[in-house]
Amino acid sequence: MKLLLIERIIVSLVLLLSVLGSRRAQAALIAYEPFDYPPSSNLSSNSGGSGWVGSWIYSPLISNHGTINPTNLIYGKPSYAGSSLRTAAVNGIDNRDFRKLDTTNATVAPWVDAAGKFGKSGTTLWFAFLARLATSSNSGNGGVHLYDGLGDLTLSNDGDKANHERMFMGDRASGTFWFIGRTCGGCPCGVFAESTNTVNGTLHLFAYRYDFIGTNVDVRLFIDPPLMNMPLNASAAATLTGLCGFDFDWVEVGSGSESLDIDELRIATSFAEAAPLDVPKLAAFAKNGVMHGIPVLLKDNIDTGDKMATSAGSLALEHSRAAKDSAVAASLRAAGALILGKTNLSEWANIRSSHSISGWSGRGGLTRDP
Repeated sequence: MKLLLIERIIVSLVLLLSVLGSRRAQAALIAYEPFDYPPSSNLSSNSGGSGWVGSWIYSPLISNHGTINPTNLIYGKPSYAGSSLRTAAVNGIDNRDFRKLDTTNATVAPWVDAAGKFGKSGTTLWFAFLARLATSSNSGNGGVHLYDGLGDLTLSNDGDKANHERMFMGDRASGTFWFIGRTCGGCPCGVFAESTNTVNGTLHLFAYRYDFIGTNVDVRLFIDPPLMNMPLNASAAATLTGLCGFDFDWVEVGSGSESLDIDELRIATSFAEAAPLDVPKLAAFAKNGVMHGIPVLLKDNIDTGDKMATSAGSLALEHSRAAKDSAVAASLRAAGALILGKTNLSEWANIRSSHSISGWSGRGGLTRDP
């Protein structure tokens, strides 16, 4: 391959790495709950995942809790190891479990407001989870709720939701379709929007976009969005705009008079961080590095600790092999790149003589500008 073309490729790869690194720095996974706990155990008192403070808690006024399914939920191509959550109400008493979000981590500081909670003006947050109706009929309500603080659970089994619950994502009481609702104990801000997707046993990926704008918030629900790109606002299954703004620092999962299966709960600052990967190539990309599978050719003066010689274009070093990778080669491999070979260069990088021919080496001959 010709010298200038190779240099352009290497420069392009360096720029690609910098762009990908910059995008990753601008996005954060705020909280993650895989519900990967011992099968049949109660959700309360478990404390896995990331981005949380302490364990899930519940009110002592109720005896029923969310329990852990022995199997995970499988959505399309993704199959997550571990378990999932099943909410269940007993004798008409709601099942509710609560967990506090960690708002003190420096990573999430740009999304935290002056009150020390999420909901800062000018920020966007994404929520995503897998869910389906676990019971045979849609007879109640259930889902994921956002709370601004939490009431005394010894006095209220719902954490005084009239004064603390701010958003409801899931299946509302007497509703037929999956919905989003702004809740505030009867205040003028209370409003909801329904999708056209019926609440039933079909498993869905629910993704919610929250845009905090001044003292208001816009919320959009996307159901089964394509995972390759951030969904467009126009594709939302339900939309609420200009809602009374709010902040939050607690999450509640639960149901009343029905059971839901819920899995892979994520809160993030971008759709890519919130939604699970469903393409094997992308999954490998996330696991193995930002250059996973990208073929690379290196100049013949960059050491690689393999069977390839590093000769600097000289016949004197035609069989010289490095004992280990150079820093450049090691970084490329760590990022998942595939080093396929070495390319010609001006012998000794053109420092052998002030009158040498640029682009020529004894080992590779003359390389021409394409």
